[in-house]
Amino acid sequence: MLSYKKMSVLILFICCLFISNTAQATGSQEYKLGINDKMSKVTVYLDKGVSYVSVRDFADSMKLTMRGSAEQIVLSNEKTSVTLLKTKNKAVTTDGRGHSIQFIERQDKMMIPLRFLAERFSYTMSFQSESHLFRVTDKSAKLSNKQFIDLYKDTLKQQQPSTVVKKNGNKGNKKVIYLTFDDGPTATSTPLLNILSKYDAKATFFMVGPNITKYPQVVKRMVKEGHGLGLHSMTHVQSKFYKSPSSALQEMNQTNENLFKVTKLKTSLIRTPYGSKPYFGKSYRDVVLSQGYHLWDWNVDSEDWKYKYDSQKIYNSVLKQVNKVHKEKVTPIILMHDQKATLKVLPQILEKLKKDGYEFKAITKDMTPANFWNDKR
Repeated sequence: MLSYKKMSVLILFICCLFISNTAQATGSQEYKLGINDKMSKVTVYLDKGVSYVSVRDFADSMKLTMRGSAEQIVLSNEKTSVTLLKTKNKAVTTDGRGHSIQFIERQDKMMIPLRFLAERFSYTMSFQSESHLFRVTDKSAKLSNKQFIDLYKDTLKQQQPSTVVKKNGNKGNKKVIYLTFDDGPTATSTPLLNILSKYDAKATFFMVGPNITKYPQVVKRMVKEGHGLGLHSMTHVQSKFYKSPSSALQEMNQTNENLFKVTKLKTSLIRTPYGSKPYFGKSYRDVVLSQGYHLWDWNVDSEDWKYKYDSQKIYNSVLKQVNKVHKEKVTPIILMHDQKATLKVLPQILEKLKKDGYEFKAITKDMTPANFWNDKR
């Protein structure tokens, strides 16, 4: 048998080969990881809304067996195993099921989504954004998240994100405005994107899961042209989405999976059906936002859903609200919908706002979220 030292060198060599073609992670944020009631030495990196950990560090902290070759690594304990196939962006679990996952490289280490690994080994993941803490727990955990944070408050005080969060607002004399479109993509998305391109306008699209699958080329074009990507549920049905906090989270996660299958990207930006008030209360936000999602509403309602056959009313409503919000020194966030009625009036709105000195930008994950609850997570 190989000695422990030789085995460690072999595993390290395997990991190096395994990550040779892995995407580099840049501009990510660093967080602590708690495992049950103890603080681990594992660093969690939040990159593009997804939390990643080093495969080797996670395996050591969780006391998992790690073996494999240059083509695959197997993590296991006495109950389950996960086989990582880097070249295929895939993992295979004990039941034989394949899972699409994104590997990244950080400081010469192969990184994998924390949630995926935690759930495969029967742990539940939570995220405490204000404490810069991820925590994975199973039935053996005794401490609540609050008790855990109190116990390790001195350690957590030293932990700060490695990137600076940008505040909403404008630099210099430029006036920024955020266009957002819900319910897409649809058959009207292509002409909508053509209009945005004509006016050099970036927007953010809060999309419905099945529509992402139905119009994959449109979503790929959104990415290529620099627009923001957001999630807007799978069903957009009030009784289904808001059935429970877990149902809301499940829909957002599934929508993100649909997005990943099309673009190989995930997003942390979400907008709930019909806006977050009154249905998306604290119990919902605690569950969903603890998973790294950021909640966005709007402060300008175009009412294009209400005045589908009256473009002038939509136009007047938008400009009136934008002027009001601007006077309050707040950056306008306009709610629109990916539909025919919006296409008719959008060029007029863009023409006027551009003339008034506005620059159209996409919402990004490092911005402070703006929502009806003033929840900054």
